[in-house]
Amino acid sequence: MSDAPASPPQPSDASASWLRWAPVLVVAVAWIAHESVRHNGWVLEDARLVRDNTDVARGPAAVAGLLAGGWAPSETASGPYGPLAQASFAIEAPLWRSADGALSPGGFHLTNLLLHGLCALLLLRLLAVLMPRRPVVAVVGAVLFAAHPLHAGTVGPLMGRGELLALLLSLLAALAWRAYGGRHATWLPLAALCWLLALLSKEIAIGLPLVLVLLDRALPPEGRKAAGWQYAAACAVFIVPLAIFAATWGGAGATTTDLPAQGAGARLLIGLEGLGRMLLSVLVPVGLRGDHTDEAGPEVGYPLDGAALGLMLFVAALTVWVLVRAWRGRASAFDVVWLALIALVVPAALLARTGAPLETRFAYLTVLPAFAAAGIVFEGLAMRSGRLEAFGVARAAMVAGVGVACLIGLSHREARAWQDDEAFHERLLDRNPQHVRAMIRLAATQRKSATELRAHASGLRAEDPRRERLHEQRREALDQSLAWARRAVRHEQGRRSSDAWRELGFAELADDHSAQALRALDRARQLDPVLRAPPGELAQRYPAERVHAAAEVYHAIGRATEALGEREAAADAYHTATQLHPERLDYLERAGMNLCRVNQYAEGLRLLNEALRRTNDRKGRVRLEEAIDNARKSARRIARAHLREGRSAEGKGKYRDAVKHYERATEVNPTLVEAHIQAGWLRGWWFGNYEVAEARFAHAERLLREGVRRGGIREDDDRFAEIQRRRRELAEQQAKEEAEEDDAGGEGDGR
Repeated sequence: MSDAPASPPQPSDASASWLRWAPVLVVAVAWIAHESVRHNGWVLEDARLVRDNTDVARGPAAVAGLLAGGWAPSETASGPYGPLAQASFAIEAPLWRSADGALSPGGFHLTNLLLHGLCALLLLRLLAVLMPRRPVVAVVGAVLFAAHPLHAGTVGPLMGRGELLALLLSLLAALAWRAYGGRHATWLPLAALCWLLALLSKEIAIGLPLVLVLLDRALPPEGRKAAGWQYAAACAVFIVPLAIFAATWGGAGATTTDLPAQGAGARLLIGLEGLGRMLLSVLVPVGLRGDHTDEAGPEVGYPLDGAALGLMLFVAALTVWVLVRAWRGRASAFDVVWLALIALVVPAALLARTGAPLETRFAYLTVLPAFAAAGIVFEGLAMRSGRLEAFGVARAAMVAGVGVACLIGLSHREARAWQDDEAFHERLLDRNPQHVRAMIRLAATQRKSATELRAHASGLRAEDPRRERLHEQRREALDQSLAWARRAVRHEQGRRSSDAWRELGFAELADDHSAQALRALDRARQLDPVLRAPPGELAQRYPAERVHAAAEVYHAIGRATEALGEREAAADAYHTATQLHPERLDYLERAGMNLCRVNQYAEGLRLLNEALRRTNDRKGRVRLEEAIDNARKSARRIARAHLREGRSAEGKGKYRDAVKHYERATEVNPTLVEAHIQAGWLRGWWFGNYEVAEARFAHAERLLREGVRRGGIREDDDRFAEIQRRRRELAEQQAKEEAEEDDAGGEGDGR
């Protein structure tokens, strides 16, 4: 293969002196282009991955557990999250903790910025090692990579940390591999270790060994002495990190909430389309689009339009053409670049979750060879005029500086979309006014803002002038939320999206429109297969994130039905929400209180006691203790009433009604010993269920013994004697019945 033009330009002494400052230039451009990320907040999945992550909050003490625990769950739009990337957040968490103990996002974003600068610097070094006689290619490629606005989606959000670390460690692995060169075996373990760490940061580094072998064929290291078998043995060193990664990986193509699961063929096609889109974005970095996974929902499917199909066919045809040229020995430097792109994209697309190649973060590592190609093109244009010095270094630098300044400006513009959730989704709508997913998330953002404003206002005194202003702001935020949600469900795609109807239901409920909220939530249940599935099967069939989202819907249904006076339906919905997400204390409290209101005191008190046990809030404990005390009083009163009704029915010979009342009394108040005794007695004496009777008596005895142990019941309590008396009577009755059966059997035999 040929790696360069016939006679690459050689820098003069003046340009060589300037090139010595290239590392400083590259790092400075990288940091200046993306410096605004320091002011970013929590955007998209950042809060879940960092701010609300209990492991990250523990700091460096959690690093060992994070690395040993493997990959984070893959049920979010960010996909499976590498253990090394999670550990990096935990390591730096103590540095960015504020006085009140909360984590500040600015410091984590600063680390992303520093990592991007290091990646650009290492890329410069790698290109210089690969093409030592072509410094212009190295400098231009590294500067374009450092300044390109395509990387705003990786440097801006914290969820891009995995891609940053994966590229950094992949570049180190490539440098270590080139340092080996068939002569220095001590570099091999370092190359393997760096690749393993890259894989533990993000799975997109999976194709690196293929690229290293390709580069060795196209650009062999000078003085390489390793024989064929030695080179094969050296390549085998990558088997160990691959095996370790395979043991920790959560599964190929893990599905997300944004796109349905696809087979390997579909993921490959999506990967080819993603490569085409990202290359277009590299060539024309104006009007960049955001994460394309937002353009589909699980009910709608992947939108394979004509443009997407055309990109796939173009990429596939070009790959076949390049492979044919390589087979015939006619490959050029651009053919090597294309094969390197394919070697990075295809394995990553097959391994990563569905839709990942359509995100700009996926391009951070996989489209890296394209920047080397840009450097080769720039060098070739300079050669056309003879020598670079013919144009003048100062003039060339001025022209290049203008181009880099334009890229920096575009990067700043793109970075503004990553300041927070609202800015991100507003930018998506600016580019595509029909972006349903952005409408839904803007509705959610405004609704949450209205909820926070309401909570803030409720904490102020009635005469405080800020209270009225906060209520006005809440009203404005709620109106915007309703407007975005209604706009989403009016769209053709939104009408088929459970997320759109769910968000409309949440917004209507926040505005106290319970009937409208219930209609929207019922529509969401009809469209979402998760909500249609039996609640008891959700945890086994779906990831936790989707189960928790279903719990939120059931909780909202409970609130709406409670407001409409449907207590039984509300209690059932609250109870389902608690079963799906038992970690939510507010779910436990609401479910417990509503179950008690419909006389399901046993389960209601259990949930309230669990909430009391887990809450640390003083006001919350007082509220729960009062609720538990009131529920217990009501349960005892109702159970006693059922006990009286049962005794009355028993006295009239209505034994079936009596048993129903006794058992209802034990359901309302499981500690009512008298009801257990009477229910057991009737079950045995009248219905002949002696095993059930004995179980009732045994349970009543356990309750009495527990009371004795606590000191509330005397050891000579009359109920102990009553249980024994009832047992003897039932034993005598059972023995008599058995004797009669034996006699009847004997008479039959005699006849």
